Amino acid sequence: MKKNFFLAVLLFFCFIQKELIAQEVDTTLNIKEVVIVGNRQSTFSVGEKIDKIEAKDLKLFSSQSLSDVLSASSLVNMKSYGTSGLTTFRMRGGTADHTAVLWNGFNIQSSMNGEMNLFLVPAFMVDQVQVHYGGEGAVSGSGAVGGVVELNNTFTQKEGLSGQVNLGTGSFGLYRESAKVNFGSKRLKSTLTVNHQKADNDFVYYNEQRFTDKYEKLKNSAYKQFGLAQNNSYSLNDKSKLETFLWYQFSDRQVAPQISEVFIDGSDNYTVDNDLRFAAKYLHNGEKWKVTTGAAFFRNSMHYVNSSINTDVTHVANSINLNADAECLFGENHLINIGYSGVGEIVNSPNYANSPSRMQNNLLVSYKYTSPNKKFTEVISLRQGIIDNTFSPLLASMQIRYRLFEEVMFKAKVARNYKVADFNDIYWAGDGAEGNKDLKPEQGWSGDAGLSWARNIGIYNMSADVTGFYSVMSNMIIWQNMGAFWTPANEDKVKTYGIESKIVFGITKDDLSARLQGQFSYTKAASDEGKYKGNLLPYTPQISGNVSVFIQYKNHYIQYTENFVGETYSNLSNDKTKTIDEYFLGSFKAGEKISLYGKSINVALGIDNIWDVKYEAVKNYVMMPRNYNVSVAFNF
Repeated sequence: MKKNFFLAVLLFFCFIQKELIAQEVDTTLNIKEVVIVGNRQSTFSVGEKIDKIEAKDLKLFSSQSLSDVLSASSLVNMKSYGTSGLTTFRMRGGTADHTAVLWNGFNIQSSMNGEMNLFLVPAFMVDQVQVHYGGEGAVSGSGAVGGVVELNNTFTQKEGLSGQVNLGTGSFGLYRESAKVNFGSKRLKSTLTVNHQKADNDFVYYNEQRFTDKYEKLKNSAYKQFGLAQNNSYSLNDKSKLETFLWYQFSDRQVAPQISEVFIDGSDNYTVDNDLRFAAKYLHNGEKWKVTTGAAFFRNSMHYVNSSINTDVTHVANSINLNADAECLFGENHLINIGYSGVGEIVNSPNYANSPSRMQNNLLVSYKYTSPNKKFTEVISLRQGIIDNTFSPLLASMQIRYRLFEEVMFKAKVARNYKVADFNDIYWAGDGAEGNKDLKPEQGWSGDAGLSWARNIGIYNMSADVTGFYSVMSNMIIWQNMGAFWTPANEDKVKTYGIESKIVFGITKDDLSARLQGQFSYTKAASDEGKYKGNLLPYTPQISGNVSVFIQYKNHYIQYTENFVGETYSNLSNDKTKTIDEYFLGSFKAGEKISLYGKSINVALGIDNIWDVKYEAVKNYVMMPRNYNVSVAFNF
C-alpha cells in the first residue's frame, strides 16, 4: 500500500507542476479568459435523471437532517433504525452501500460498511444537494451502482459580513441552535457554520408485543449533535483560486431498544461518532481548458458501548483522497476530460483480526460531443481501476441527450458497474456476525431511458418527466441470517427494473407563487438465480412516492408534503410474517418573513407525521409520532 500511496502522491504533484508551468505560459500570452464551470459529475451527466435541491429549498429543512430533505424532495428510499438510530438510503433496488455520496467532489462513504448515516448530516450544514439516479461507475467509481448523491458547499457573492442565527425548539425535548456567518471581498470568500441540537425522544407509543401495559414510554433514545464547518475560496488571480473545506461533526446517540426488548434502567447502550473531514482544491481556468487538483483527509471514530453484552469498542477509519482533472475544449463541440483519483484506506477495529488497508488508483477519461445546433449531446466515459496492484474490470458508460422538440428532451444511459466488498463484509468477526473472505466483487450493467417536458405559458410553468430503468448485477453481496449469526454472501444474479415519474405545475403572479409537485416510483428488485430465485430484495418497496404543495404570498408561505412507502420485506426469504406494512406520512410547514430595521426575521412552524401514523421503517423499531418544531432565524 505504501508504494501505491507514494505513486499517487507523485502523480498528484506532477499534475500541479504541469499546471503551474501552464499558468506561466497563459499569463505571458495574456489569453482572454473563458471560464469552464461545473465539476466532472455534473458536466458529464447528460443522459440521466437528476434532482437538484437548492439552498432556498434546503432552508425549509434547516432544523432537520438530510434524510428528511431526500424523503420529501426525491425518490430515495429511507431505512431508519428508530428516532436516533442509523438512517441509510437506497436507490433503484440497490443496498445502502450502492449509492456514492460525494462531499464537494470527494466520496465520504464509510470504509467499514460503505454506507452514509444521514442522521449525522444536518441539512443546515449543506448548501446544495443533487441526486443522480442510476449506475455510473465510469464517472464516480466503485459503489455508484444505484446512484450518486452530491453534497456541495457554495460561497456568498456579497461583499462584507452577512449571515443568519437560528433558534428552535420542538416536541420531546428538541432544542436547536445554529449560525452561519459569511464574509466576502474581491479575492476572499469565507463561511463559518455551527450547528447544535439535542432531543430526549421520550414519547409514549403502543407496543403490540406486550401482553399487558401496552402503552409504554420509549427509553434510551436521546441524542445530541454538534457540527462546525469552515470553508474558504481565495482568488490568486483572474484565472486561479484555492478552495478549502473543513467539516467536523460530533454525535452522541443512545440506541433505543427494539419493541420486543426490555431495556434495563441504569444500563448503557450508546454510540459516539466523531467525523473530521478536510479537503483542499486548486482550480485554474484557461481559455478552453480547465485543471482541478485536490486532496482530502477523512477520519471517522465510532465508540460503541452496550453494557448488557459487555461491549465497549472503538472503530477508527482513516482515508486519504487525491483527485486531478484536466478538461480541454476542442472547437465549440468537443470536450475531453482526463483524470486521476486515488484513495488510501486503513481501519482499526477490535472486530478485525488486524488493521486492513486498501489502495485504489483510477485513471479515467470522458469525451463529450455537442452538435452545432445544440440539439444532441453524447458522453462516453471510461475508467480503469487498480486495487492493491490488481486491475479491476474496465468500466464504460455512454449517455445521450436529444431535443426531440422545443419542449421535449430524450435522455438515455447505459453503464457497466462494479463494486468491491466493504471491509466489514470481509473482515468482521463477533457480535453475532462473521465476514466472508471468499466474497467476489459485484459487477453488472444498467440502463435507463426517459423523456422530459417543460413549458412556460404566461404565469404558468409546467414540467414532467418519466424514466424507465433496468439493471443486472452478478455476485450481489447481501447479509443473511444463518440462524446463529449473520454473514454476507454473493447472490448469483439480481435483476432490477422499474419506472420513475415526476410532474410539476407552478404559478407565479405578482406577490403570489405556488407549486404542485408529485413523484412516483415503481421498482422490482429480485434474486434471479439460486435458492431465493424470484424473491424480492429486503427493504426495497415496489411502490413509493410523494406529493407536495407550496404556496407563498408576499412574505408568507405554507407547504404540505405527503409521502407514501409501499409494503416491503425485511428478509430475503420473503417471510410474510416479517413484512413491513405500507404507510403514508404527512408533514406541514408554515413561515413568515418579518422586516425590522433593515434586517429580516424568519419565523417558521413545522409539524411532522401530522396524522400521527404508527409505522416502521425497519422491523421492530419505533418511529416518531406526531411532533412539532418552531424556529426563529435572524438574518443580517
